[in-house]
Amino acid sequence: AGTKLAGEELYELYRAYWGSDSYADDMVVAALDGTGIYAGADDVVREEIASKTAAYSVTWMYVIHEMEDAINDCNEGTIGLNDNGVHAWDEAWVFYSGSLEGVAGDSAGVLAYRLAEKRCANFGTCSGDDDANFFTGTSHVNERLLTLYQQGQAALQNGYCNSAEVILRAIVKQMTVPLIQGTLRYAYKADPNGGADTPASKQQAEGWAFTSAVLPQIDACDADVASMIRANMEFSVSNASPVADGYAAVYAEMQKVYSCLGITCADVGGYVASVTDGTITYVSGAEPCEEDDATVEEFVSTSPLRVITIQDECDDEEDGDEEDGDALDAGATAGIAIVALFVGLVIGCLVGRFTAGKKKDVGYGAVDDKIDNL
Repeated sequence: AGTKLAGEELYELYRAYWGSDSYADDMVVAALDGTGIYAGADDVVREEIASKTAAYSVTWMYVIHEMEDAINDCNEGTIGLNDNGVHAWDEAWVFYSGSLEGVAGDSAGVLAYRLAEKRCANFGTCSGDDDANFFTGTSHVNERLLTLYQQGQAALQNGYCNSAEVILRAIVKQMTVPLIQGTLRYAYKADPNGGADTPASKQQAEGWAFTSAVLPQIDACDADVASMIRANMEFSVSNASPVADGYAAVYAEMQKVYSCLGITCADVGGYVASVTDGTITYVSGAEPCEEDDATVEEFVSTSPLRVITIQDECDDEEDGDEEDGDALDAGATAGIAIVALFVGLVIGCLVGRFTAGKKKDVGYGAVDDKIDNL
């Protein structure tokens, strides 16, 4: 990983936090061998750590690598390499979803796509499909990601490399949501004064697998928050008091970094205890947080198919592109494909304005509000 992913922003963030080029592989091998913090751990613990770390740390980061690779190909500046970029971008979706999902999604899946489906039912963040039941249907995360992947594909096909980079950052935000939901779910389940699920060691192991997958991003936002969450969630064979500060405190700390991570309270939801006649009861201390007005005032729509409107950013310089985009939209019958192209044109214009001739590091945290909620 240290050679293949070297220089990729998110990988470097994780590598620096864990202090190892092969940090995720180190975790998997330690769990399989029963060494390090897993020395003396039972087989259930070792299996949970190895399998979940392989899916949500190893493969999760490789998804990001494929998209970085696609953007690098695009930046080389030839149509042939752009074709390679689109291929790498498609591979990212393959590693995100996995072959077991099939064409329409299947519960046999074991990678990040399936995690988003499972957690949406726990946190009330499913789409509801046509019945407005937010505990069933495709997860909002996966609906948004599919659209973002299609937008990125269209951007690469048309040579909008900077646009694809911005879309990548939006994808990372959505891919992070189920990791946070997993951390919060198992903070409750592992807490002796919370869910107190058994076997306790299994709950701790699952919680640590999810926590370790997102900790470097939390640390980049707020080192104190990351330290508190790690102290409560890190697995230890001899830990007789897991989640020592209580799950509610972990929830409260995690919510402090949502805006920095580029996600919202609505994205994560709250841990659901029950639903009776459409009335949701959340676990006490695990309710959804509420958005500050300033957090959402720039958002035109929560729909990933809507394009944020900034009237003055692209006037004069990109009138031709905007007119072409409008014409395509008006004549579209295919829907998503045309919207994806139009988004590529508009975002490409915005990024061109913001970068002023050179790449601007927009980071994986709070991206400029004007292009924040693609």
